[in-house]
Amino acid sequence: DYNNVNPLILKTTNGGASWMNQSQELTGAFYSMSFPQNSQVGYITGYPGKIYKTTNGGTNWVSQLSGSSAQFYSIEFPENEQTGVVVGTFGNYMRTSNGGVNWTSYSVPDPNNNFMYSVSFSNSNTGYCASTNGKVLKTILSGNVWEIVYNDTNNSFESVSFPTNDTGYVCGNSGVVIKTNNGGISWIQLN
Repeated sequence: DYNNVNPLILKTTNGGASWMNQSQELTGAFYSMSFPQNSQVGYITGYPGKIYKTTNGGTNWVSQLSGSSAQFYSIEFPENEQTGVVVGTFGNYMRTSNGGVNWTSYSVPDPNNNFMYSVSFSNSNTGYCASTNGKVLKTILSGNVWEIVYNDTNNSFESVSFPTNDTGYVCGNSGVVIKTNNGGISWIQLN
């Protein structure tokens, strides 16, 4: 029962020499956090449909109403502390443009078989998702529309990172790592 899990959120202010518990009275299982552009405003997400926000560096966390019971695996605020996305089970992709006050769901290809574990935006419009069914999804419209840019049914992808608009990495089970140098047009396997 995930509602009875006592999550642990830790904070350091000295480069990891010591850590402070910031968990308070939170419940649920948490998988991802994002602190966009400043160390005071941040978000965590998990299950079931949990999204919390802090405006004081993690001292207090306030629940955001996602309207979903999905298991959210990844959260990112690529533009600022107002505009962010979460991804999770069964193709759940949600977006906020008002700091989490409201979350809007968007469709992704093959939602019933698409557990999205990770999301990464290379700029405010272009983002990528790694999914368990061997797909890498891309949006150039801030998540309003998604397309499949890579499909490998032999692998399950767990994480995606796009440090630049063109260069991105995706990794998954069995140690597979793929890379693109052209924004997802073509991919090479690194191992």
